[in-house]
Amino acid sequence: MKFIEPSHVVSGVSKQSICCMKWVSDKDIIVGGEDHAIKLVNIESDSPVISSLPTAYRVTTAIDSVDNYVLSGHPDASIHLFDLRTAAAVRHFMGHTKYVSQVKFSPATSNLFVSSCYDGTVKLWDLRSDVPLNTMN
Repeated sequence: MKFIEPSHVVSGVSKQSICCMKWVSDKDIIVGGEDHAIKLVNIESDSPVISSLPTAYRVTTAIDSVDNYVLSGHPDASIHLFDLRTAAAVRHFMGHTKYVSQVKFSPATSNLFVSSCYDGTVKLWDLRSDVPLNTMN
């Protein structure tokens, strides 16, 4: 494992709490929090926010990405798919009944993802469908 010293503090990402984040490259992270936005952030820049994806939902509770797409989970039981190239929401998934605690793309097939929730379920989804393929209790 290689350790490096931080070169500077990244500031100006959010004025609210940050709830989740994920590396998308060696210098970029996606960040979700309580400020109605998911942000693409460059950790080495003096102006760190590269782009901001506005959401109607105050809190982003879970986040994952693959290629140019970002999945976000929310306390209202919704899941959203965003396209980083257009900074727009492209899909909306409903199927849980409580707070979405995790979303993860499949490492083998980029059109599949799983979500978990405080309703005690894990759901398998296909990006091309509005309903889950499978629900596990």
